[in-house]
Amino acid sequence: MMLRVNKPDNVQTYAGPGGAHGGLRARIRSRDIFVVNTRYAGSKRSEWEKIVTGLHESFPCNRIVSLNGLGGRPGRPGDSAALIDRPEVSTLMLDWELYDWNKGRRRSTPAWDSRFGVARARAAKRLAALAKRSSISTPPDGRRVGLVPATYADWDYGLIAKTADRRNHQVRGRRRAFQAVQTQGFCQAGADSFDSVSAGLLDQYTPPPRRKRLPGPKKKKPRYRKVNVKPRASERNLALEVSFSNTPDPGSSLPVASVSPGLASKCVRRALRRGGGGFLFWAHPDSVRALVKTRRVCVLRPPPAGRRAC
Repeated sequence: MMLRVNKPDNVQTYAGPGGAHGGLRARIRSRDIFVVNTRYAGSKRSEWEKIVTGLHESFPCNRIVSLNGLGGRPGRPGDSAALIDRPEVSTLMLDWELYDWNKGRRRSTPAWDSRFGVARARAAKRLAALAKRSSISTPPDGRRVGLVPATYADWDYGLIAKTADRRNHQVRGRRRAFQAVQTQGFCQAGADSFDSVSAGLLDQYTPPPRRKRLPGPKKKKPRYRKVNVKPRASERNLALEVSFSNTPDPGSSLPVASVSPGLASKCVRRALRRGGGGFLFWAHPDSVRALVKTRRVCVLRPPPAGRRAC
């Protein structure tokens, strides 16, 4: 699980005990990752640092990610280098979408371009610059860098992940990038839709075998053999985004406001069957609490009493 953290009091909820206190500590594993949302409107550096300090004290074995925008104003929401100098932060991720691009634009910055080749080249350049800055702020190797890209039908996210991996390799060999794709709109459309996008993304990471024609007379029926394709990136570093609310409003156009924990749990289970393993839960801690109480997720993350309590 990748768990979004907007405010310092979110840390208290995640770190608090369960039961009557309503905390989530018992449901969190050491492999889970906390995502500090430095893009959160009205937030500031002192709050981000308080979040990081609180998370590190409460969950010393869990990784912390800083989710940054594409701006260049230090200490302000959307700063691409937010928390770059904090040793507790393991990864810096850029929110790669139209909104953040426009918010961080300067006069010399070109307009957003959704063409895959252009977007991939720009992302590579931004990641390389961020990785270099990170190696200077926290020498010698800096922090891992990655992306949270928007979803476009003609984008190949396996190739984007491969590009991000290369930018990490340039700083430190064999270091891979994280990527969390913004798939929340597909869950809003239903579990079948989320199942489809999950399968497509995993195929982009590890394309299915290709058919290669074997040599032989042209007049005879052609023969083929399967040729395995080398994975473009590790599926273990891919996360699918699921947004939801414990007080859903079916009339809202936003997944984070309209998707219920029940539907979110269906999306998670369908993606797991496809082979997905990482999920960025874009939700308030109260909503995450409601999600882990659904039976589909509770049996995966049971309370201390065990699965029978689900």
